[in-house]
Amino acid sequence: MRVSAVLLAAGSARRFGGDKLKAYLDGQSVFQHVLNALSGFDFHEVLAVVRPGYRLDAPRVRVVENPLADDGMGRSLALGIASLTVTDAVFVVLADMPFLPDGIFHQVVRALPGHDIAAPRHNGQTGHPVLFSSVCFSRLLRLEGDRGGRALIESGHYRVCFVDSDSDGVLRDVDRPDDLRR
Repeated sequence: MRVSAVLLAAGSARRFGGDKLKAYLDGQSVFQHVLNALSGFDFHEVLAVVRPGYRLDAPRVRVVENPLADDGMGRSLALGIASLTVTDAVFVVLADMPFLPDGIFHQVVRALPGHDIAAPRHNGQTGHPVLFSSVCFSRLLRLEGDRGGRALIESGHYRVCFVDSDSDGVLRDVDRPDDLRR
């Protein structure tokens, strides 16, 4: 199965007050922590959706600029899906989640067979990264506004599987400088 990843990195970071992806945590940028988590899985393709003119230092990540980044996460996700080459499933990864647990991509992929969507959860709360099979692509391509893939999970139209995780890293993103504390 060919599994790709779309990194959503086009947010404005208003609440953070600066470029949160380049903020340091334990000697590395927030974005580098996400790349480290990705490096443990053999992806068919990885792309990052960014704001126009944004520079990412990620040699094996294809960068796609979203000229309508202010329209919300849904638009960025739709653009990411449209920009993929042929793939069987895609992880949606938030680029501001530096606490992803080791092996989470493998755990979620193992859960996908027989389902359309697989997502980690911690203490009953759905987290990231979420894996969508190609069955979901046509709907993902139509997303707009600030609502992302969660709408598909909650729609009742897809077979969804949850993977319980002991780590709250599947829930924790960086919105404010205080979020960088472990």
